[in-house]
Amino acid sequence: MMVQVERFSPARKCQSLPVFSHATHPETVKGIAKKIHDHTLSREFEFIEDIEKYQKFYDQQIDEENRDLYIEPRMSDYGVFKTQDMCDPEIDDGNLTFYVRDVLHKIPYKVSFDIETKHVTCGLLPNV
Repeated sequence: MMVQVERFSPARKCQSLPVFSHATHPETVKGIAKKIHDHTLSREFEFIEDIEKYQKFYDQQIDEENRDLYIEPRMSDYGVFKTQDMCDPEIDDGNLTFYVRDVLHKIPYKVSFDIETKHVTCGLLPNV
């Protein structure tokens, strides 16, 4: 489920960002995603640079929480998220999609930037 994040006023902040829907080189797309993150979400969310590394971290943390019920804070208190569908930043059908994690709880979010309207939505990943 995608939840629109309004508190950042991201559409206004992103108006000046040059985004090209025809960008295809992975490093270019990643660079654009980082700029969008920096202009809209950087106070509360960290850009996930290495998806595979984050997926391993997340899986290990959930496994550890399952073994030790006294770990606090628990990432799984927010649900167990389907991280295997995460991928590097990509542009598809007029949207730039990338992933961030909450600075405090380290839980993953999917960010979608509409290239035409320059509107950002940010939502939790689906549960397993």
